[in-house]
Amino acid sequence: MILRDEAGEIRAHHNVCRHRGSRICLDEQGHAKRLVCPCHNWAYELNGSLCAARHLPESVDQTSLGLHPVAVRVVAGLIFVCLANDPPEFAVLNTAIINQFLDQFSRALAPDVHATLIWDGAGFHRSHDLKLPANVSLIPLPPHSPELNGLENLWHDLRSHCWSNRTDRDDDELFDVASDSWCRYGLDADLIKSVCAKNYIPTRS
Repeated sequence: MILRDEAGEIRAHHNVCRHRGSRICLDEQGHAKRLVCPCHNWAYELNGSLCAARHLPESVDQTSLGLHPVAVRVVAGLIFVCLANDPPEFAVLNTAIINQFLDQFSRALAPDVHATLIWDGAGFHRSHDLKLPANVSLIPLPPHSPELNGLENLWHDLRSHCWSNRTDRDDDELFDVASDSWCRYGLDADLIKSVCAKNYIPTRS
């Protein structure tokens, strides 16, 4: 099961109840505040923890009976899962990389400039180890609000105009196409301003 929890974070769990091994979700998609097994009504929070279990003895540790998690990463709007018991490291983004970005971004600003960044709810964006420079502020987006994130427009534009309806020979060619298009967009400031514009963000000439 792939879902978005209350904080807006993408999670994945095996679709197997810890009680009798029944399937929990029978539909291909839907909305639910909790995951309830139709067999004996064991209920799980969206983060996978067991929150209600009928006839479970008090001596049993309920915290040990959560859903088995599945390794998941979100990159460029795409969701990747790995079912291996020991998934390989997928170090695309983490707090250390974000701290490097913030440091470089801060040092690139003019001395009299204070920058404000619109920040989504990714785990590495909310980490207690995040080091925020004095000349940078963050505005966190509320959960379940991709329409407020201008960068989502950029991913949609790239997928529509550069990455769809094409056939690539192999992974190397796919990587080259993605890199070339990203660099082309990134070097065109006017294009970025146009694609990522949001009417709730005031602009000035």
